[in-house]
Amino acid sequence: MLRRLAHVARMFTEAEDVEHVLTALKVVSDPAEIGAVSVWRRQGEKTFSHAAGLENQLLQDWRGEYLRHGLSLPARYAELGPPPFTMAEVNRRLQPSGADHWLSDLCNDYGIRDSLWCAHRPWMVIYHSTRRLTRSALPEDIRAGLDAAAAMAVRRLKELSFTAEGRPALSPRERMILLHLSQGLTAPQIAMRVEVGEATVRTFIRRACRKVGASSQLHAVAIALCERLI
Repeated sequence: MLRRLAHVARMFTEAEDVEHVLTALKVVSDPAEIGAVSVWRRQGEKTFSHAAGLENQLLQDWRGEYLRHGLSLPARYAELGPPPFTMAEVNRRLQPSGADHWLSDLCNDYGIRDSLWCAHRPWMVIYHSTRRLTRSALPEDIRAGLDAAAAMAVRRLKELSFTAEGRPALSPRERMILLHLSQGLTAPQIAMRVEVGEATVRTFIRRACRKVGASSQLHAVAIALCERLI
């Protein structure tokens, strides 16, 4: 799983929209026999969702039931920020009331027996399966790999959201330069570490400052940290 994740990591960094992010998630998760992937973002009382491999009618029903019942039990549990968990594990651990069964019942109607939830607030990446995701069916190393893929997906989605708000996205090299600056390295030290000229490093710094609207490289690092771009 980790080798596969490393192989497709570039797909996440170069994804130009949500559909490309979903494609990268599917490439990572297919060997784990994950049938579909969905990405959710909660913003106040609204939720935004995108999915690959799920029927549109299921997504519509999911949104309708959410408006009727509010957050599902797994979604409320995810807000606590736990490690990756399956829907079956939450139902078993928290013993839901009848009113909390709506998501499980809905998924069963569409042949989804379980799902792995990876919470990276305010985003959620959910891997859906037609089988129960027991510990033997989904070992810890596979879980960790899927969660790492979810983290990369969310990072790119945050960058894309940042871009949608009117600021150009930082390139991978610009993010790397800002990350080195945040660690206290100077331009000459960064140039030696990444094996490029000092003038090239300073060019990347200027571009990054311009893109994030910073008045100095320290300001650019502060913005990048606040926006979780690095």
